[in-house]
Amino acid sequence: KITRKEQLLVWESESEKEKFTQAFVSAYEKLMMWQNSNFAVHVFDICEANQTCYTVMDANKGLTFDKDITASLCDILKTVKLLAYVVGNYHSNGYLHLDLKPSNFLVYPRPSEHIVLFDMDTVVAVEDIKSGTIKATSYSDDWAAPEQKQGKISKLCPATDIYALGAILFEKIMGRSVEVEDTSVFADWDFEGRLFENVNPKIKRLLRNIFRKTLATNINRRCQSADELIALFEEAIKVTEQKTYLLSDNIVSDINFV
Repeated sequence: KITRKEQLLVWESESEKEKFTQAFVSAYEKLMMWQNSNFAVHVFDICEANQTCYTVMDANKGLTFDKDITASLCDILKTVKLLAYVVGNYHSNGYLHLDLKPSNFLVYPRPSEHIVLFDMDTVVAVEDIKSGTIKATSYSDDWAAPEQKQGKISKLCPATDIYALGAILFEKIMGRSVEVEDTSVFADWDFEGRLFENVNPKIKRLLRNIFRKTLATNINRRCQSADELIALFEEAIKVTEQKTYLLSDNIVSDINFV
């Protein structure tokens, strides 16, 4: 428990203070490690005062993705594709994020295609998972993969972050969180509403494919890398960018046998 006495934080437990301070410093060090990335918030210093820690970092103008009122399905796909690219960089360097969610990254005004991922508390090294160093991970329920919710630490892998990317896209398009039925092999979805107006209906098949390869309970049924998911996004984006397309009404004609 923490209380505030003017500017001073008062900790009920010294061990709790130490635990959270170490977590804060660890997050700062992870941010420092990604300073050369254009997709991570830049930090400059860390200091301790008032019985707590502070970091000095960039002030970024933008909206977190949960507050972004995106204009089109194409924009949504482009943003989540960009997030997949950022996550792929983590994976390439031997790390998993494990807490991807719409409130954890900033998007900038269109047509700028740029995001900033700023929450690093949960980032862990794959080697630490394999060695058993990591005993538990924190997560956000609406976007966490089944293996993470179930505490199966040894199962955590790039496909765990892939699930979260699918869940972020799902919520933005469907207007609700992923439910158990959405992770089934037999899951299907109706795509209706403003986002699908004047968009080639082919996009519905492509979205079903994306959700089946991200939201599956079975890890092996998901995309196994960010690059694989990015390829699916690129195909879907091309369809949403089409200005004209052909609709077939399955014209029926009488067939007469003589």
